[in-house]
Amino acid sequence: MPHAKRILSLAFWAFAFGVAGFLVRGIFAHGIETRFIILAFWLLAVALEFVIKPALGGRRDLVSLTLNCTAAMFAIIAMKWMIEGVHPWLR
Repeated sequence: MPHAKRILSLAFWAFAFGVAGFLVRGIFAHGIETRFIILAFWLLAVALEFVIKPALGGRRDLVSLTLNCTAAMFAIIAMKWMIEGVHPWLR
């Protein structure tokens, strides 16, 4: 059962980072560049994994860090494409 709880925890945090990234990019549609929002979410994920979790007694997990960063990045880019359209090079 601990393995199932870990998978659910990873999925929850990745989903949370994705939704948050999606909403933040939508709110700051033309105010902040996408790369800066992605950088901010990556720094937030690193702070969560290497500062907050150990302070609460948890362990550091590179898989969780990778999932959180990836989910936020894809959600932010998806919102960018919804607002501005897909880049002409990708059409």
